[in-house]
Amino acid sequence: MLRWVFIGFLAVTGAVARAEPLRIDSAQGLVSPDMQPLAVHVGGRVVAGADGFTHQWPGVYFEAAFTGTSLTLQFDDSANEYRLLIDGLAPIALPQPGQTDVQISGLADGLHQVRLEKVTESVSETGRFAGFYLAATATPGTVPARARQIEFIGDSDMTGYGIHSDSPLCTADQVRLLSDTQIGYPALVAKYFDADYQINAISGRGIVRNYDGFDPGIALPLVYGFSLPATGAVTADPGWQPQIIYLALGGNDFATPLHDGEHWADTDALIADFTKTYSRFITLLHRDQPQASILIAMPYGPVIPQALGADFTTSFQTALLNTAGQIGLNHIDFLTLTDTDAQFTACHNHPSVRDQQHRAAWLTAYLDAHPGLWN
Repeated sequence: MLRWVFIGFLAVTGAVARAEPLRIDSAQGLVSPDMQPLAVHVGGRVVAGADGFTHQWPGVYFEAAFTGTSLTLQFDDSANEYRLLIDGLAPIALPQPGQTDVQISGLADGLHQVRLEKVTESVSETGRFAGFYLAATATPGTVPARARQIEFIGDSDMTGYGIHSDSPLCTADQVRLLSDTQIGYPALVAKYFDADYQINAISGRGIVRNYDGFDPGIALPLVYGFSLPATGAVTADPGWQPQIIYLALGGNDFATPLHDGEHWADTDALIADFTKTYSRFITLLHRDQPQASILIAMPYGPVIPQALGADFTTSFQTALLNTAGQIGLNHIDFLTLTDTDAQFTACHNHPSVRDQQHRAAWLTAYLDAHPGLWN
C-alpha cells in the first residue's frame, strides 16, 4: 500500500515547538539594512538576480533553514498565491502579497526549516520573491541537497487547475483562487520520492495545437525553452540535471474539432504534424539533458481515443522509438492512464483532488517498479 508522506527536508530535524503566539505582520520596510539574507534552495524555473527570484512557471518553491525566533520574507507579486510551511506548523496562506515584507515571529528559539510554495499558475504574469531575511543575531542554516530530480512537462492537468472547486462552473478569478499546483499529481509524486522538481506546464497548450485552436502557432514547445515565457527570457541552470523527464501532452491538440482556417486540412494532417513535432521536441530534450530517461503519457481524455483512430498509438510510438534510436536516447517508455473512475469535477471539468491523487498513485507505482530510472 502506498503511503503519502512528505519526506523532504521538512522532516530532517523534526518539528520544532513554537513559542506562543505566532505573529504574522505585513508591511513595507520590515527588512532593515542590518538584516542578513538567507541562502535559498530554489525549485522550479526562475530567473535569479540581485533583486530576488523572478518567475512565471507554476510549481516554484523556495527552501531555507535558520536558528532564531523570527523570519521575514520580501515580495513583489500581486498575481500569485503562496503557502508558507515552517517545520510541522499549520501552513500559512500568503495570497497576492504585492510589494511588501511579511514577518513571522513568535517561533521557538531553535532550528527551523522553511518552505515557500507558489500555488497558482501565472505564466503570463511575472512575480518576484526577494528572499528570506534574518535578524543579525540569528544563525543561518543549510538545506540538505536532494539526490533526485524530476521534470514534468504538460498542460492544465499538471497545474492543479481549479482543483479546490467542487463544481466545473468557474469564472477566471475562481480558477486562479481555486488552483493549487502543489497538490497536483506531479508535486505529489516528486514529494513522495523526495525529489526536486520542475513543473513546466501551461494550461491549454499542446504540442502543435492549443485548446480549441486558440493562440495559433504558440504551442508549448515554442515557449518551453524560456525561463520567463511571457518575456522570452532565457537563463541557464547548470544545477538542473533531472534523471527523469515525464511528458503528458496531446489532450489540447485533439480534444476539440478542427475549425475552418486552421493550419491542418484534417485530423490525419494534425496527427502527422503532432508526431513530427513531438519527435523534434524529445530530440531537443535529449540534447539538453542527455542523462534523462523520458516517459511519455499517451494523450488521455474521454474523446481522445476516438478522435485519434485505432492506428494512432502504434504509429506514434513507432515514430518516437525510431527518433530515440537515432539520437541515442537510452530509455523511453510510453504510459497509458486508465482511470475509468475519474471525477473531473474541478473547474471546467478538470481532475479533482481525488483524481490527482489517483494519478499520483499510478505514476508512483510505476516509478517504484522501475527504481533504475533514478540512477
